[in-house]
Amino acid sequence: MARVKGQYLGKVSGKIDDLIFKTTKSGSFVYKNKRIRKSSDSKAAKDNNNRFSVVVGFTNAIHDSILLKRTWRTFRNIKGNRPYDKIHSFVSENSKSDFIGMYAKILPEGVVCEIKGFEHDNSSVEFEIKPYDDLIKLYKDPFSAVAIIYLNTPVTKRKGRKVFPNNTFIMVEEDFDSLGINGQNNVKVKFENYDNKFAEIDDYQRVRVYISVFFNDGDDKVYWTYSDSFLYKGHELDSVFYDEMTKRLRQEREDAKKPLLKFRRITKR
Repeated sequence: MARVKGQYLGKVSGKIDDLIFKTTKSGSFVYKNKRIRKSSDSKAAKDNNNRFSVVVGFTNAIHDSILLKRTWRTFRNIKGNRPYDKIHSFVSENSKSDFIGMYAKILPEGVVCEIKGFEHDNSSVEFEIKPYDDLIKLYKDPFSAVAIIYLNTPVTKRKGRKVFPNNTFIMVEEDFDSLGINGQNNVKVKFENYDNKFAEIDDYQRVRVYISVFFNDGDDKVYWTYSDSFLYKGHELDSVFYDEMTKRLRQEREDAKKPLLKFRRITKR
């Protein structure tokens, strides 16, 4: 930074090319503007940027749900103060460079159940759920449900003027009268009458779905279900990725077992 003496330039302020002029009580100053640092074109940098984008997308989809956001506030053992920070921290652990991994969930704990099936048309989606003993014992009508449909790897980049991003999320939440648990059969939750909201599902090669059911027990205590995601489409994409990852980890373990070369110092006689 240089001080302008004698005021040959008069009182100048603002930016001229790479120079920034500033006038204070101490005098006039001019200093060079810091140029914007160019982003790296390396594969590692691109992978990190892609991973950050997909994590933000999934975090936003979860955070947009009133029920999920409210529930995330109650978790004390996850890094972050705000629900958004907690979700982002949790989601980051199971995200890859260009898609959400198979172990990611929309809630970290709850009453365990299992997604057994998924069907859809352009305006509705239906989940088939297998309730376990705790859910059967605790559940009382009515209930609310949140579903997130994760779409990855479009079949085509665009359709007419519509451009398909590599990752996109659809979130719906709704109140229902009865889950219909009888202790013997799986139950179904259907979100319907959403005009053309789910039309893009068929335009993607990999589709992973999530659902959580919220209900009260007999003492009006709130519970929610927790489950793994259900891979509706894209089994071959997941298989290829995780097979390659398994081979890479196996090779890294083998390389770690190899003894390190020892070098002996050569001394002149």
